[in-house]
Amino acid sequence: MRNLELSLAVADARLSYGNSAGAHPMSVALDTLDLALRRGQRLHGSARGMLLGEPVKLSLRGGTLAEMLRDLATPIKLEIAAARAKLRIEGTLAPSEETRETSTHETALSFAFQARRTGDLARWLGVAPESKLPLALGGRVRIASDAWFLEQTRLKLGRSELTLDARRSRVGDRQAIVASVRSSLIDAPELATLRASTGRSNDAAVFPDAIDLADFELDLALQHVLLGRTDLVDVGFVANIREGRLQPSTLTGKVAGVPFAGLVALDLRSEPPEARLDLSTGEIDVGALLRDMSVAEDIDGRADKLQFTLRGRGNTLNELARLSAFEARVIGGRLSVLGALQRPVADIRVSEAMIGALPGEPIRARLDGTLDETALDIRLSSGTLADLLRDTTHLPFSLAAQAAGARLTLEGEVALPLGRAGQLTFEMSGERLDSLNALARVELPAWGPWSLRGPLRMMSSGYELQGLLVRVGENRLKGNGTLEMSGSRPRLDVRVSAPSIQLDDFPLPDRLADAPPRAITVEALRQSASKAAGQTERLLGAGFLRRLDAYLDVEVQEVLSGSDRLADGSLRVQVVDGRVYFGPAVVNIPGGTLRLSAEYDPTLSEVELAAGAYVERFDYGIIARRLGRADDVKGLVSLNLELAGRAPSLDTIMHHAEGRVDFAVWPTELRSGIFSLWSVNLILSLVPLIDPGGDARLNCVVGRFDLKDGKLSDDKIIIDTTRVRVRGAGSINLASEQLAFVFRPRAKGFAPLRLQTPLRVSGTLTDFHIGIERRDLVESVLRMIASPILLPIEWFTLGPLPRDGADVCTNPLGRMNDRGR
Repeated sequence: MRNLELSLAVADARLSYGNSAGAHPMSVALDTLDLALRRGQRLHGSARGMLLGEPVKLSLRGGTLAEMLRDLATPIKLEIAAARAKLRIEGTLAPSEETRETSTHETALSFAFQARRTGDLARWLGVAPESKLPLALGGRVRIASDAWFLEQTRLKLGRSELTLDARRSRVGDRQAIVASVRSSLIDAPELATLRASTGRSNDAAVFPDAIDLADFELDLALQHVLLGRTDLVDVGFVANIREGRLQPSTLTGKVAGVPFAGLVALDLRSEPPEARLDLSTGEIDVGALLRDMSVAEDIDGRADKLQFTLRGRGNTLNELARLSAFEARVIGGRLSVLGALQRPVADIRVSEAMIGALPGEPIRARLDGTLDETALDIRLSSGTLADLLRDTTHLPFSLAAQAAGARLTLEGEVALPLGRAGQLTFEMSGERLDSLNALARVELPAWGPWSLRGPLRMMSSGYELQGLLVRVGENRLKGNGTLEMSGSRPRLDVRVSAPSIQLDDFPLPDRLADAPPRAITVEALRQSASKAAGQTERLLGAGFLRRLDAYLDVEVQEVLSGSDRLADGSLRVQVVDGRVYFGPAVVNIPGGTLRLSAEYDPTLSEVELAAGAYVERFDYGIIARRLGRADDVKGLVSLNLELAGRAPSLDTIMHHAEGRVDFAVWPTELRSGIFSLWSVNLILSLVPLIDPGGDARLNCVVGRFDLKDGKLSDDKIIIDTTRVRVRGAGSINLASEQLAFVFRPRAKGFAPLRLQTPLRVSGTLTDFHIGIERRDLVESVLRMIASPILLPIEWFTLGPLPRDGADVCTNPLGRMNDRGR
């Protein structure tokens, strides 16, 4: 035997096995195989070929023939190189189990495997071919007659690494395995790049049939597990498997810095197999958790306590989706609903929130809490777990929320994770808008019932609302809207139109509508204006206006106020770079037009306002009827207004304003008590004094004023009746409300020996006085005495004054630049 030599040479060999029906056979091709055992030398060999289509090289070193025959064991060194990976095995091979009693040796091998790219092993391991993670595996295995030991085994895959120590021994007639796994880092997102699309059927078994698990004890300790935006720290899992059942085993760790504890159980012997998971935490970042689970991207917040339960049943993915149930419950805390580009839309205090699904039923969610101290109730439902398994990109979606007397519903389909995209029908409705005052943080009008409805399309850059229908009372407006979130600021575009708008469905605030006629005084209006100015500044503050750009266009074919028809109208409102542009707002009326515009720019220290109004022969009786003052008041008013100012606050803007005010009034009916304003009261007080006859009629009142640094001074003032024309002059200080005017009457027709004394007005807007000065009275008496001489001269030089005032009342604002009579 000492002189025996052995050799083996093989060329062009082919082998395949696993060729049963439905299986995936493994093929091996040997181009060359050479083994040689020379006299007195160690066994050596080499081979070249193909394994699963990849080229393979092998080299082998063993013991001498004498050693193998004498010791029934041999040293071995094996190296395999394939697909730019290398496996090295070195140690001692002991005899088989049948002859092991006569040998003191045991199999003891060290192994090391390295690959620069795991993608190069795609044909063997089923990983993604494009994976670039390096792989290193090394350790030692010992095999005795009744046990094996895996020692000092270390796996490093990309950044992830773990060490494993395990042993298997026989206890009675069963095998028992005890394993200890330790890891300093597991990078789950990086490891996810290994996953390849296998096209595996959802009906394929998750667990092998007739599995006979050995009794198993696992002690798992993971220092750091990266999950994405939320990590697990100090994960501990102690598992015990007995007779194919994972007994309830403890699972502990920290998520987002918060400790959690749970139980895991698994029974593979039941039909179908069953699994159970129970977890609970203290205060936790719920938003990060939902994002890591790819459930929702648009929810942020924290929970005081989180409880999660999962009951899984089934041996295929389809069975698991159809038969399993889960529930996640949040107790206490807050949630923020985020809009496009993760901007907060609502901040909710949570009493309790739940999301879960029973076997075969839709996923449902419920939230009870408060939104800005207002009770909030939200109900949500979606598809089943089976729906989610069939399509991981889209799900049916239904949401209903109620708060402050308003209801919001969303119905349709959304893309996963929630908030990324979707096609929904949006509806929001309520009985009165002012029920939302607390949520809107501003005093809204008492309009209603109201609703907004339309299809809502969620996009990656924002939202699109086409076919928008707005209802207030009996009014219907249709249009479209978009909210773009891709720029430096969100941009809102809304365009609506209506065939008819009834202003009676838009009632005035209660403090004006319900006030008695004489209650609408200057002081009352001043308080209302001051309050409105404060609300406007709070609503349209510099910080708020610079959060978004907005464009609103409204077109109305017919505007009605009760039975009064105001014809058509349009409105445009824009918010650009923190400035508000109102207008033009246009209402076309029979015989005239009403046009308004304004520009508002708030800063942190002051506000800037510019406004303009053009009113052509507007029937002010509409205002009286809208205020409920009278049904038979008639009269026309024209107005040209231009003003601009800058002030610390909006209610003091007129104290520093500049501009001009031109107006003309043609009163058909103007009775005391209809409008208790200083200007109306002043005219009503002057007319009986300058034209004491009871049959006199007021033809028109015309005025033009210049406004400079809060001081209103006249350019021209005319009050024309059928018997007298009055020219006025004077000024008002809007800051101090002091006024000073003088009105000089001139009788119409040939009226000699008539005393026409100028009247002077002084005091304040709320407390003015009408009087006569001594020098004016002396002048009037002298003029009366000389009237038989002066009047004929005036007639020949100036001409007579028409009783209907046609020369100044026909087109007064167009003639204001003329220096006529």
